[in-house]
Amino acid sequence: MSYDLRGNWAGFADTHSPLYKRPHDQWAYEKLNVNDGLQLWVDMGCSPKKLVVGIPFYGRTYTLSRGNNNYNLGTYINKEAGGGDPGPYTNATGFLAYYEICTEVMNKDAGWTKQWDEQGKVPYTYKGTQWIGYEDPESVQIKMDWIKSKGYAGAMTWAIDMDDFHGLCGPKNPLIHILHANMKSYEVPEPTVTTTPRPEWARPPSTKSSDSTKPASTTKRPDEWEPSTTKRPGTPSRRPPSTTSSQGPAVPSTSVPSAATTTATPAANPTTASNSNEIDYPTECKGDFMPHQDCDKYYRCVHGKAMVFSCKPGLIFNTGSSVCDWPSNADRERCKEA
Repeated sequence: MSYDLRGNWAGFADTHSPLYKRPHDQWAYEKLNVNDGLQLWVDMGCSPKKLVVGIPFYGRTYTLSRGNNNYNLGTYINKEAGGGDPGPYTNATGFLAYYEICTEVMNKDAGWTKQWDEQGKVPYTYKGTQWIGYEDPESVQIKMDWIKSKGYAGAMTWAIDMDDFHGLCGPKNPLIHILHANMKSYEVPEPTVTTTPRPEWARPPSTKSSDSTKPASTTKRPDEWEPSTTKRPGTPSRRPPSTTSSQGPAVPSTSVPSAATTTATPAANPTTASNSNEIDYPTECKGDFMPHQDCDKYYRCVHGKAMVFSCKPGLIFNTGSSVCDWPSNADRERCKEA
């Protein structure tokens, strides 16, 4: 998503998808451009052939401060206005589709002045107190050439319905045709740059995916405990339990119960039962949720110590989904009879 890099929220008028750094870019905005943003991904270890560059088919609009006749990039705006005037079709303050912009710019009687951001390689236009930064066929073609020169994976857009699909300013759908013409025969080259993977200590922790059955990342933290059993699809997502109150239903219902607890006590060294389904019952912290020898109990790591928690009556701890679940859903055979 290499757009919306500027907007009314910034407090000044500017193009929102500049390709390169401009002279007026300072502080946090110095590297807030498409080229430097993609390069940051590469510098942090991402291969160029995995990066798809976003192209906006819309513009960000602004209302300038009253009496401000400076139309240069970075000029003062009336931030309280929330952006430029709404368009006739999108009807959104601070936002215009390309087909709403190009019709105004092409109409010589409308009074709009079009300018070019020399370093950012994108156009902008203004009239009275209204100022718009956007993309046009020339700027999109420049980005296509840049993508191929960098060996990136390709291009995407937000959004196709904001192109000039009626051909009000010339041929129909000019922007998406440029994307198609450049990407249809483009073969992503093997990277010529060497990327250095981020060290283990600098990687963010793995998170659960939307179906809560597997981590969204394949990278496992060194201290992360992982059950040996196969996780079931459709299992409920994990909810952090409280040490003072109970969560989840007290009486079984048609809904899937969530993690619930009563009291927490320091973990003793458990003796592994003979019918443990090969679960490695921990004696020290190996992750956030860890299985207990008793079906209705589990461990949580609290301030570096394994603490024992209990599920609500009638529920057991599911080691695959890390929630208190119905016995029929147990991933340990002996717990199905609990």
